[in-house]
Amino acid sequence: MSHQAPNVRSGDRDRFLATAAGAGLEGAAVAAATAVSPAGPEPTRRPHAVVDVYASFIAEDPHVQAA
Repeated sequence: MSHQAPNVRSGDRDRFLATAAGAGLEGAAVAAATAVSPAGPEPTRRPHAVVDVYASFIAEDPHVQAA
């Protein structure tokens, strides 16, 4: 793949990178929602579930970042 591929495909590198990051962050959001659901209504369990998912997400996909 050429270093120009993002520019040719999407017309602009920033838009290409935003699209790629958005796809990764969408996966993280789904994982967080899935983890929070079984945590129940207890206020302390839900944030811990999200933090656990976020830590796993960063460890598994460190290249995906919000711009």
